[in-house]
Amino acid sequence: MLNRLLRVAATVLLIPGIADVCYRAGANRATAAMILLLAVPGAAAFGDWLVALLAPIVASLSLSWYFIETVGSLRIHSVEGTITFLTMIVTGLTVSRLSIRGQRRIADQGRRRREMERLNKLGVALAMGNTVAEVAEVAVQEVAGLFGTGGIVLRMKNPDGVFRAGATAGDLSAVIPLSRYGRESSLELIGSEISPEVQDAIAGMLDLFLDRARSLAQRA
Repeated sequence: MLNRLLRVAATVLLIPGIADVCYRAGANRATAAMILLLAVPGAAAFGDWLVALLAPIVASLSLSWYFIETVGSLRIHSVEGTITFLTMIVTGLTVSRLSIRGQRRIADQGRRRREMERLNKLGVALAMGNTVAEVAEVAVQEVAGLFGTGGIVLRMKNPDGVFRAGATAGDLSAVIPLSRYGRESSLELIGSEISPEVQDAIAGMLDLFLDRARSLAQRA
């Protein structure tokens, strides 16, 4: 909450300050508008939707105060002044929205990359298991550690049993069926925020390595 207040305060103080510097430097309206528009994505870079919404409004009001009609007043009397003000606020809101969207896309790409790295590590760990019990134990420990689940329970049909890791007393957040082993076989996640796509990938990977372990046991 304090960080948000500081970001809002910085936006409210900095953007009018930029407009004041432009006015004192003798910049014309067009130059000042361009400079203020450049400040909008800078404010949106904080990643806060409130600041992103506030920045173009403050920029438009600052332009109106210093460069539209009467200096030191927000009152607009002419059609030209009204059009300039509205153009500024619409452009600022558009720039701010695009900036926030771009940041979210970058954040999503980073999240997906981290998920892929964790899945790769899980695959390497599972490949070290040669028996069903080894694969199952590695699975619960690695998924709990890599993906930050509060707890995890791997249930398989007899005689393979149940494997647990972490705090398993909380509410279930997801139940991932293991398709190759019937309805009674599943991976239960407790206190987890793993995306559905990653859940499916974990289930497919676990199915594959459990099947491999069973094949090795049968050959032996």
